[in-house]
Amino acid sequence: MFKAAKQEPRPRRVPIHSVLKAVVARRIAGKGPDDFLFHECPEATTRRPRSAAPSQAFTRYRRDMEVDERPDWKRQSNIDFHSFRRWFITKAERAGQPPHIIEVVVGHKREGESMGRYSQGPSMAQLRACVEAVKLPPLAAHVRRLIAKIATPPARRKPNTGRRTRVA
Repeated sequence: MFKAAKQEPRPRRVPIHSVLKAVVARRIAGKGPDDFLFHECPEATTRRPRSAAPSQAFTRYRRDMEVDERPDWKRQSNIDFHSFRRWFITKAERAGQPPHIIEVVVGHKREGESMGRYSQGPSMAQLRACVEAVKLPPLAAHVRRLIAKIATPPARRKPNTGRRTRVA
C-alpha cells in the first residue's frame, strides 16, 4: 500500500511484481506500516521533495552508463526517473491490459462520471494481472549488484540530538 502522496487523498493499494517480492520483503522487515520502503531518503523540506535524492542518484547512474536522449539539444534528458513509469505504461498497454486498469496501477486520476465518481475501482486481482503482464527485463550483472545493495538497507542511524561529542 502506498501512503497518500502529492494529490492523492488516501492511500492506494498496488500489487508488487512477483520478481520484486523478495526485495520488498527484505526492505519492509522490521518496519511499521507508516515507515517508508526506502527509509534512507532524507525527509522532505519546503524546498526539496523526498524523491530528490533517488532521482539524482538515478541521473548519476544513467550518466555513468552513458544513457542519454536529448532531442534538439535540450538541457535535460528525456530519460529520467519518471521513465520507469512511461516504460511500465507502454509495456502494460502492449501486453493487452485495459487502459483504465493501467491508470489505477500507476495512480492516475480516473475520469468521467462512471469511473471517476461511481466505480469503487478494479479488484486487486485485476491490478495484479496488469502488473504481472509486464515482463521485467533480465538484469545485467551491474544492475544485480545495485539491487543487492539497495535490498540490504544499512542500519538505521540514531537521530541527531544536536549534541556533539568531543574526541580527545
